[in-house]
Amino acid sequence: MSRPRCVVDTNVLISAGLSPNGTPRQVVQWVIDHGFLLVPTATLTEFESRFVPRAKFDRYLPESERVRFVSEVVEAAILHRVTSRLTVCADPGDDRFVELAVDGRADCIVTGNTKDFPSAHAGIPELTPAQFAQTYTEA
Repeated sequence: MSRPRCVVDTNVLISAGLSPNGTPRQVVQWVIDHGFLLVPTATLTEFESRFVPRAKFDRYLPESERVRFVSEVVEAAILHRVTSRLTVCADPGDDRFVELAVDGRADCIVTGNTKDFPSAHAGIPELTPAQFAQTYTEA
């Protein structure tokens, strides 16, 4: 199997950061180790600003560990120039993930919120972290 190109949405990244033993973390780590992690630039900024400084996350992980995880994601992320402008998602803020998936020739979009995404736009499936794990890590 070739290395899959995967777009991962912000909520999956945050879940991965908060739960080092959870499925989202296993998926993100697998993509970093065995695939290509495609992330919109705006998502990296949003991820850092929503994840690192929030005191409510201290009960899950200290800020220093959150900073370390953000750094790992930023270092692994492949930033791809996006030229597509699409309006295909129920939540317009999610269109950027589909745009990146199309322009970055992604194999899938990993999201915990599949209901807001169109079903397999341009042949690119939207998978929950559990579906991704079943499809890719158990193969």
